Amino acid sequence: MNTILLIESDPKHRQRIQRLLAAKRYQVVAHEDPQGLLERSRISSVSCILCEITCHEGKDAMALLVQIQSRGWRIPVVFMAATCHVPLIVSVMKAGAMGMVGKSDRPKDLLATLEDALARTRETGKPKKNGHAATDKVKLLSQRELEVTRAAAAGMKNEDIAKHLGLALITVKAHRSNAMRKLEAGNIVHLTRIAYMTGLVDPIHTEEIAAPPHGGHGKAPKTRAPAARRGARKKP
Repeated sequence: MNTILLIESDPKHRQRIQRLLAAKRYQVVAHEDPQGLLERSRISSVSCILCEITCHEGKDAMALLVQIQSRGWRIPVVFMAATCHVPLIVSVMKAGAMGMVGKSDRPKDLLATLEDALARTRETGKPKKNGHAATDKVKLLSQRELEVTRAAAAGMKNEDIAKHLGLALITVKAHRSNAMRKLEAGNIVHLTRIAYMTGLVDPIHTEEIAAPPHGGHGKAPKTRAPAARRGARKKP
């Protein structure tokens, strides 16, 4: 039986999660704050840490990850946030988190995130084949949709992606829309979470995404003037 160490300050929300996890045969050990976790002398029996983020910038999450890593604990950490946004997801995933979910998300999203984190760290620590439904859906993306998704998950805006890939802005939006539809992502935040949790984006090497693809210069193509203007003559 997997043991989930839950850190949640809100008693009502903590109880809801405990009931949800218990119904799925998880053993839950709950604390109000991270200090209870850090004071534990034995951590080997814990399968995953599920912790809330109270700071909008995620500084508390980063501090907890540093503490966990300094102790040599190799335990997957999944964070919960009242408000998920792309910069926060990018920050915590780059810092070493295994997943992130919104507090207002559906219970099945929380369970899927936990199951994915456990699957990816089981045995060899490598992603488990077909361990997450979204992993198979990633295979449906075209090369351009993959490039646009990776760039968006790294925190780049549509305008920057267009310049980076040498595409028109409307084309970037079309590729992102298609990727969201194929991955069943409701918004860019959800798309970013999927990209990180499926391994589509490597949190450690997100800087490399900004490098021009295929040896290009990352410049947007020059647009031709409208036909009416091309054929027009200068007035004397």
